[in-house]
Amino acid sequence: MKPDARTTTTDGHLPATLRRLDNAIADLFDPQPHQQPTAWTPSLYTQLAAAIGGTNRGNGHQQPGSSPPVNLDAVQLKTEIDTALGIWKLDIRKWRPQDCRAIDQITHNIEQWCRQIRALIDPPRTATVAAPCPNCNADHTYRINSSGDRVRQPALQITDRGCTCLQCRTTWTPDRYTLLCRVLGYEMPKLTSI
Repeated sequence: MKPDARTTTTDGHLPATLRRLDNAIADLFDPQPHQQPTAWTPSLYTQLAAAIGGTNRGNGHQQPGSSPPVNLDAVQLKTEIDTALGIWKLDIRKWRPQDCRAIDQITHNIEQWCRQIRALIDPPRTATVAAPCPNCNADHTYRINSSGDRVRQPALQITDRGCTCLQCRTTWTPDRYTLLCRVLGYEMPKLTSI
């Protein structure tokens, strides 16, 4: 009898797969090297927990009965991590070569969490453009801030990755800024020769 291709699993290279998983776990839970060779910052997970809020982070002067708002994005991400790690029980699992695909998915999730934590801790620098999107004509959009309030903001946002309309999600990469400036009617800066 021929094996069914839908139920046949292929073995992966377990040592390499586990090494990638170990590296992702270390990235999430181990202290991170700082700019100086002997300086270390807390782990990403510890920094995420600290980003939740509820503690005084200013000059030490806090009004009686007041506390900073809770960062809902940090709470949600930490809850997702804690829940998944509790289900996965990584520290007691016995892995087989047939598990490489599942290990790769777990590793991908952990790597994604690390990227999300870095974005929460040190968000990319953004600027706005006070013009409507050339694609959808939206000049503003709304977002929900960490306090749960609906906030109006300009639709066109610029980061180091490009200019994106938050309404229609059209993106112009930095190499297309000249075209975007022309479409928006902005004067091009004069280039000088050296």
